Amino acid sequence: ISDAVPRVSILFVLISDFDKLIQSKTANELLAFLNQQFTNMDKICSMNKVTKIETVCEEYVACVGVVPEDKEENDRDGHSPLLTRLLRAAEQ
Repeated sequence: ISDAVPRVSILFVLISDFDKLIQSKTANELLAFLNQQFTNMDKICSMNKVTKIETVCEEYVACVGVVPEDKEENDRDGHSPLLTRLLRAAEQ
């Protein structure tokens, strides 16, 4: 079941040179590295009220505009404040 959402902005974060990283680390080291990076991203998203969608391999996907509070803020203030939160998270 899905609901219509008037406006959403999505952030895709990719770990650069991931192919090289795979070759230089053991499986356990790689998992520990990814866990550290994605845990850090989870904290950044939480601090900026950005919604995590998923992680796939070396990619972290997050967005603004999909949760009820975001929809209400978008209706009240427009999408700009939501986009500001997403960009602030991306900069961190």
